[in-house]
Amino acid sequence: MTQETLVTRDVHDNVAVLTMVYRPYNLLGPKLMNALVEQIEASQKAGSRAIVIRSGLRHFSAGADLDIFDKRVAAGSGDQANESRKLTGIVFLRFMELLPIPLIASVHGVCLGGGLELALSCDYIIAAASAKIGPWRRRSAFIRCWEAFKGRCRESARHGPRRCRCSRAATMRRHWRSGG
Repeated sequence: MTQETLVTRDVHDNVAVLTMVYRPYNLLGPKLMNALVEQIEASQKAGSRAIVIRSGLRHFSAGADLDIFDKRVAAGSGDQANESRKLTGIVFLRFMELLPIPLIASVHGVCLGGGLELALSCDYIIAAASAKIGPWRRRSAFIRCWEAFKGRCRESARHGPRRCRCSRAATMRRHWRSGG
């Protein structure tokens, strides 16, 4: 494995196993997302019937790579053009959700924020007893549950409206309580 390998691919029968090894915590940013897209497309072309995404490190993913924001501030621009992205964050998650073959997230260790969004974009999540899964927004000032992005709330869709804390889920809870 070279220094630049962020995602490795093993094939067992017709199942591709993608292992994220982006040190230190598989932080989601342009590098890891591009590597995942490349390996998923290669797995599709190879005829895989299912894809398992797992971590080769201690944790599944500790969220987004926040160094991107520091780099943008240092460059004096919010422009993403120089980040060599194949897909932006929301388009990447949509790409994952719309794959014609099943995606399985094998989660162990910490799975937070962007890592949780990655896992939720998969068709199935298999969590080890050591998994610590949670959203990043509980103590942050960021927009909750991607409300700004077409009202799509993966957390309420997968966990149910009783566990999600965004305003859309609150409306769903009120509707559920009223029997409507």
